[in-house]
Amino acid sequence: MQLILRIWKSPSLFTPNVNINCMNIFLEQISQYLRTREVFLVMDCASWHKSKGLKVPKNIEIRYLSPYSPKLNSIERL
Repeated sequence: MQLILRIWKSPSLFTPNVNINCMNIFLEQISQYLRTREVFLVMDCASWHKSKGLKVPKNIEIRYLSPYSPKLNSIERL
């Protein structure tokens, strides 16, 4: 595994809203941009990130952050 520590111009997608179709397009852009590499992508638990319609390319592995936990977030205790 190689850690890339440099400025990286990543694929971007600007849309007026976000949904599963946008997410699938974005994942495909990342996959094509980094087609010779394995990609480990960390995402939150937004509904469009976990939808059954999500099409994850073969070179991308997704891991999810834990669900919202206010007890673990100190700013929530102010």
